[in-house]
Amino acid sequence: MIVVVARAGDGPARSLVEAWRPHGAVLVTPADLTTEGWVVPFGEAGGTFVAEGQRRPTGEVRGALVRLGAVDAGDLHALVEADRGYGAAETTALLAYWLRALGPAVVNRPSPACLAGPPWSAVEWLTRAARLGLPAVTVDGLAEAPAGPLAWATVVDGRVAAGPAPGGAAAAGLGALAEAAGARCFGAGFAAGGEGGQARLARVTLCPPLDDPPARRALAGVLGLPP
Repeated sequence: MIVVVARAGDGPARSLVEAWRPHGAVLVTPADLTTEGWVVPFGEAGGTFVAEGQRRPTGEVRGALVRLGAVDAGDLHALVEADRGYGAAETTALLAYWLRALGPAVVNRPSPACLAGPPWSAVEWLTRAARLGLPAVTVDGLAEAPAGPLAWATVVDGRVAAGPAPGGAAAAGLGALAEAAGARCFGAGFAAGGEGGQARLARVTLCPPLDDPPARRALAGVLGLPP
């Protein structure tokens, strides 16, 4: 079973689950976190979780894709309004523990402050990228507002799986950025118009669209699914 963790309105997540449904993919949304059926023991056996409103055995989970940074109060409509802030904090903590207990087959593994990977700001992503040799849109520690649309690449396991692939040192920089972030899947948006016409990294997202078949195939491989 493959678990995709996302908000109910995450269209790419739902599309991915439907594409992988024959391989046992299910969607976990914040609403599932307040549905009876979660048993999260400290041991390896006996745990259950809720996906799409149904209780399921944690032991059958082979991998997970996380597209949710944290549970927000506005996600928990089943709770009375006064309890939603507390409920959001508690369910985020529950989900963080459960995802970490699943082991290395989680993309991306949660950090202490973000369920979907490192809690870096836009400036921190670009600053770290520049230090690793990846041309980035930064000025005195601030992120420039790029002019014009961005060209988005999907990076899976340190390599560009879909979209424009930068060459040479830039490609190596993307791989180094993935390793530094501990992020096995992210989107990198490049802006044109750099020195010598070189594209520069302008944005990073931990929730890339995943519409392109090559990106889906690469991610399926990471999660142990057939191509």
